Amino acid sequence: MSDSLIKQSDQDDTFARYVAERCQHYYPGHTWIVQAFLAEGYCTIQNPSISYRYGMRMILPDYLPPGDLDKKIMRFCGEFLERYDIRRQRADRDETQERWKRARFQ
Repeated sequence: MSDSLIKQSDQDDTFARYVAERCQHYYPGHTWIVQAFLAEGYCTIQNPSISYRYGMRMILPDYLPPGDLDKKIMRFCGEFLERYDIRRQRADRDETQERWKRARFQ
């Protein structure tokens, strides 16, 4: 269970793990943090190597076929990277370390 102020269920944790695994599949080497709030209808996706403050909230419809969910995850993660001028590909270790320092100490 999460220490979040919003109570999370086992389904929330399972879904968050799935989304995080898909983020890592599409954009390996990046650090992804996912929290799911299925009862509220959304999940958050963050990348602390880029920004400790900002992330994206992915709104979840009542039903989304698995293939469509994977596409949505890929698009959200890719858009997040592009907003910070990072290419949609495997993380570059040196670039990631440099961005982490800037995100952490600014």
